Amino acid sequence: MKKIVAVGMMLAAWMAAGTTVWADDMAPAAGSAAVSQPAASSTPAMKMKKAKKAKKMAAKKETAATWVCPMGDYSGPKTKDGKCPTCGMDLVEKK
Repeated sequence: MKKIVAVGMMLAAWMAAGTTVWADDMAPAAGSAAVSQPAASSTPAMKMKKAKKAKKMAAKKETAATWVCPMGDYSGPKTKDGKCPTCGMDLVEKK
């Protein structure tokens, strides 16, 4: 019984000394697989994907409204035959 009390007292003294290592403070051991948590902010790869998507959307908007009818009846993407769907005139590229 005295041994159990002695071990308990040593353990209490060790913990009271502040030598406790918390899981957040521990570095992964060499050769072990560390599990990383995703960052709260966007990763560079995600930022690149968003930038590419924004460029594609901007390109679509530019090409979608580059053809107009000289009469002002139509403004939008070029039709298959290149003519205004309302009046039949040739569409011209908007500059």
